[in-house]
Amino acid sequence: EHNGQSQFGVYMASGGVYGVYNTDALSTITAGVVARHAVAVQAGDFAAYFNGALVATKTTGVVMPSGLTTLRVGATSVGAYQLNGWVRKLDIYNTRLPNNALAALTAITQQ
Repeated sequence: EHNGQSQFGVYMASGGVYGVYNTDALSTITAGVVARHAVAVQAGDFAAYFNGALVATKTTGVVMPSGLTTLRVGATSVGAYQLNGWVRKLDIYNTRLPNNALAALTAITQQ
């Protein structure tokens, strides 16, 4: 919870240097409702989808910090704002998926 809302955001940092970050929520999550998120990042290209819809893009200032060694799911890089819920599935791809694939992965077809 951040600012009184259950939110989803993205933070990438290495040695205190942030590459992609969003201090505002990319989406607000409602208790008891399935939420699907997808994030794609490569140098100069960031996109985030929520339940099949594009919620954020960025093409300038997107840097992939070197030396990334830790993935935190459900908390910020310092362990703040911890998730009070479940992550049912997490997929990691070693290539930047196209936006239409992100939309398809996050589309809610049934709950």
